[in-house]
Amino acid sequence: MAIDHLMDEIRVLSAAERKHLIMLIAETLDETHVQPVSKRVAGLNAHLGQGYMSEDFDDPLPDTFWVGDK
Repeated sequence: MAIDHLMDEIRVLSAAERKHLIMLIAETLDETHVQPVSKRVAGLNAHLGQGYMSEDFDDPLPDTFWVGDK
């Protein structure tokens, strides 16, 4: 069903029917939205060597990074 056709069908609904439709859509979105199981924790696997950030991570990048080698 094309969006334009769907919008045409919605426009002929009464205000109460539109409100009901919106509530049904909101319920469907709530049901299908998956909450993450847990938050990510930085450094969790550091002891395994899987997460590493160098000491100079926040240092400015050299000009050659931005303009290339000339």
